Amino acid sequence: MSKTVALISDDVPAPITTVTFYSVEDAAAAAVAKDHLQSRLDTIVQLNPWLTGRIVTGAGSHLMLSFDPTANAKIVIEDASMPSLSAAADYKTTMTSLAPLEVLKDKALINNAAAPVFRATWITIAESSSYALVVSLSHAIGDGFTYYRIYGMLSASTDAAPLTILESATTYAKIKDQAYGDTTAFLNSLAFKGHLVKNMGFGTKPTAVVRSFNPEWLASAKKTPANGVPYLSTNDVVTSWFFAKMGAKIGLMDINFRGRVAGVDKSMAGNYEFFWAYQPEDFASPSLIRESLAKGKRARSGNFPWMSIGSTAYISSWASLYEPLVVPGLAMTEHLPCVHHYEGTPFTDFGVVFQRTPADVGIVIFSRNPVAADAAFKAAP
Repeated sequence: MSKTVALISDDVPAPITTVTFYSVEDAAAAAVAKDHLQSRLDTIVQLNPWLTGRIVTGAGSHLMLSFDPTANAKIVIEDASMPSLSAAADYKTTMTSLAPLEVLKDKALINNAAAPVFRATWITIAESSSYALVVSLSHAIGDGFTYYRIYGMLSASTDAAPLTILESATTYAKIKDQAYGDTTAFLNSLAFKGHLVKNMGFGTKPTAVVRSFNPEWLASAKKTPANGVPYLSTNDVVTSWFFAKMGAKIGLMDINFRGRVAGVDKSMAGNYEFFWAYQPEDFASPSLIRESLAKGKRARSGNFPWMSIGSTAYISSWASLYEPLVVPGLAMTEHLPCVHHYEGTPFTDFGVVFQRTPADVGIVIFSRNPVAADAAFKAAP
């Protein structure tokens, strides 16, 4: 018997997708690795049967997630062969080749029995040496935290666990109001909405640049906390740097509100990542970002400006959510977010921070202006 859960929004945005590249010593080890991943996914689905669901329209044409709560359905890891796939290729080229492996978006996902909300694809690049795993989740049912919890559960080093889904839109609305705080009025202002429309309709189309951060630069920046904050995170450092480098009049930072507002914790799937808006005096240093997160509000600035001119920069840190996917017999060589859809961002600039290799943090920047060289970047892209 199927169960339906009302989705919080009637939008079906682009999915959350990543590709992880692996090296392997022989084809036999690769076969064992794929069997491991399928076994892990079977366990995850037993605990989280909502992953097998489909998005349908319910009363009032509102969207619902329909699934079998008994977990009788199974998600099979798909197979693909892509000999030309390479992490070293142009980002847009790589993303274009992987797009068919992503979960669908918009109307294509609604009332489509053949359209899953979760997909995993095992890609053979070169027999006996190189493989990749693409994992894709509909953003309509989960955010970056949800994604990386499921992704991490595929790992041999992480226990699978159930994630619950909030079924009350009223409760969600209260959580959202708490999370946005004084940013709500600014986001709803005609001036800010006009800024976004202007970017979409008349602005230069953003282009993607992928870089890795210099580990020495990051380590040095984290050594100097100020304003009484006890430490600095990679997110604090990169967020302050990104807003400043983009010359943002307003910077917007994605925040996972699990554990920050009542009623939401880390056992919950869904969309609980909202963003706060910052002005230059709020992001002048990494310590100010850390201070704002500790206080639950912007550290310094007052009223938001009339946003008729100036630029906006939005940053989302996937690195802070990342859980390594350890697969027996395989060595992870690179991990990339598939965020090519942000070419259509309404913000002036958009950045996604991610764990690129076991040692390096990377960033994909979608900018309407050329991204200049910077001491923050490693010499090689």
